[in-house]
Amino acid sequence: MRASQAIQWGGRLVLACLVAVMVASAALEGVDAMAVPYSPVQVDALAAIDSTLKTARKTQPMPLRIAFFGDSLAQTKNAFADFSRSTPPRIIAHLGSLLDEKRPGLGKSVQLVPVIYSGLSQWSYFYVHDQVIETRPAFAVIEFNLYNFSSFWRGRDRKILAALLELSFLPQVMALPTGSAGLATDEWFFGRALVEAELVDPWRRTQREQARFASAYWQATHAVQRSAAGRDLGMLKQHTLSKLGRDVVAGSNRASAAYSRMLLGATLSGVTEDDAALRMFDAVLAAFARAGIRTVVYIPPYNLDHLKKTGVLPDPDFEGAIEKVQSVAHRNGARLVDLHAKLPDRYFRDQMDHLEERPEVDGHDEIARSLAEAMLEDAMRVAAGER
Repeated sequence: MRASQAIQWGGRLVLACLVAVMVASAALEGVDAMAVPYSPVQVDALAAIDSTLKTARKTQPMPLRIAFFGDSLAQTKNAFADFSRSTPPRIIAHLGSLLDEKRPGLGKSVQLVPVIYSGLSQWSYFYVHDQVIETRPAFAVIEFNLYNFSSFWRGRDRKILAALLELSFLPQVMALPTGSAGLATDEWFFGRALVEAELVDPWRRTQREQARFASAYWQATHAVQRSAAGRDLGMLKQHTLSKLGRDVVAGSNRASAAYSRMLLGATLSGVTEDDAALRMFDAVLAAFARAGIRTVVYIPPYNLDHLKKTGVLPDPDFEGAIEKVQSVAHRNGARLVDLHAKLPDRYFRDQMDHLEERPEVDGHDEIARSLAEAMLEDAMRVAAGER
C-alpha cells in the first residue's frame, strides 16, 4: 500500500473513532450528538475555500499575487454566478490598469487568490491564514467588517474552516479567544479529520441530504397547519413575517434601528483594546508580517445616511472602533484604508449594507477603485523587486 493511501485510510480510521466517541459521549451525557457535524452552508464554505487554496498552491504565483479576505459585503447578490462583478476581481482589474499606465504589460502580473464567503469573520481568517501563506502571495487585502464586534456576527462565523488549520497550532489556538465564535476542540478535530481523510465532499453530500429531509418535514408540517387553520397563516410564514418586521423598516429594505444596533454590537458601547475580534485580527497580521506579505486592511462602507435617519447615529463610536483596528494594523506594519463613510444611501441594497451592483450605482467598483489606488505605490515597489 502506498504511503498516501495509508495516510488516507489512517485518517478515515481516526474520523470513525472520533464519531464513535462523540456518539458515545452524547448517549452518556445526554447532549446532542449532532452538534459537531455542521450545517450544509458551513461544509459548502469549507469545500469552496479548500478548493480555491489547493488550486492556488499548485499554481505558480505571479509577481503580484493578491490574497483577498472578505465576507458577503464584498460579494454580489448572486455571489457565484456574478463573481467577476464582486469587489476582489474589480481590485485586480483596476490595479492592473493603473500598473499598465505606469509600465505597459505590468498589469498582467496581478493575480487573485479569493478567500471570500458569506459569514466569514476575523476568526475565519485566522483558521485559513497558514494555508494562504503557502500560496505565496505578495499582498493580502483584508476586509475588517465592524460587525465583527457583534455577538450576532460572530455566531455566523464559518468555524468549520478551522479544519484547514494544522493541529500544530493547538498551543496558539488555546491562547486565543476562538471560543468567542463558537469553536470547540472536538469540532476542530472532527473537521481536521475530514480534511485529512479527504472526506469533505462525501460529508457535504450527507449534510445536504439531511437538510433536504428537514426541509421536506417542515414543508409538510406547514401544509398540515395551513389546512387545519384555513385562512390563518402557517407557523413558518408567521415566523418569517415577524422576523422581517424586526429586521427592516416597514415598506423598505433598510434595517430597523434594533437590527442596526444588533449588527453594530460593541461599536455602540465602545470597543476595548482586548476585544476578541482584535486579538484574532492581530494574530493574522502578525503571521503575514513574519511571512513578508504586504497587507492592506480596509473598513467597508456602512449606510450612515440611514443610521442617521433611524436615530441610531450618533450613538455608534465608529471613529473609536476604527482607531482600535488601525492601531493593530500599524503595529503589524499593515496599511489601513477607511471607507466606512464613503458611500451614500443609494449604494446599498439591503438592511445588512450589502452593496448595489447596477451600472449606474456600483458600490463594488467604487470600493475596488479606492483600494487599487491605495495599493499602487506598493505594487510598483514589489514589481521592481523591493521588499
